[in-house]
Amino acid sequence: MIRLRESWVLLLVFAALGVLGALTYSPSALVPLGLFLFTVYFFRDPERVTPSDATKVVSPADGTVMDVEELDDPFVGKGRRLSIFMSPFNVHVNRAPVNGIIQSIKHTPGLKVAAYLKGDLSVRERNRIEMSGSLNIAVEQYAGVVARRIVCWAHQGQSVLVGERIGMIKFGSRVDVIAPINVKFIVSKGQKILAGKTIVGVING
Repeated sequence: MIRLRESWVLLLVFAALGVLGALTYSPSALVPLGLFLFTVYFFRDPERVTPSDATKVVSPADGTVMDVEELDDPFVGKGRRLSIFMSPFNVHVNRAPVNGIIQSIKHTPGLKVAAYLKGDLSVRERNRIEMSGSLNIAVEQYAGVVARRIVCWAHQGQSVLVGERIGMIKFGSRVDVIAPINVKFIVSKGQKILAGKTIVGVING
């Protein structure tokens, strides 16, 4: 499956440039052809079989685990943040980490910083999705240097199932999941994980 709604403009532009190049100087069609094929690859949205165990938290994003750190969050309370780096080669569709109801969605303008860099997250452009169910949990989508646009398909008051698609970030970035302290994250730094498929945490009590 390809996310055509988010990619059709780029596909149309690259296709038109490819045709123009082929008609004028055929080797010049190779670059737009390559960009067309990469865009198809980037906006892929494969089906995933999601674990249905209510005591588990699944990854909201494909990518590499950057870090796990403790924090105090205004919605979650005392908890932990799991940070995931998505390269331009990862699937960029984001999914709900648990069953729940979307309590709020807040987009904050800010700086577009390389996703793998540490620093003050409050100054970065981001979208925060807060969910409640058996626990309060938050998913934060960050825009990066290459990732210029955050897309959110979820809406306030919506009931979502674990693994359900809630948004995407275009062309490489970072997604964080913030869970209460009774969630034990069971992944380690550098581990490759898949949205809606990899179990990243276990709810204890």
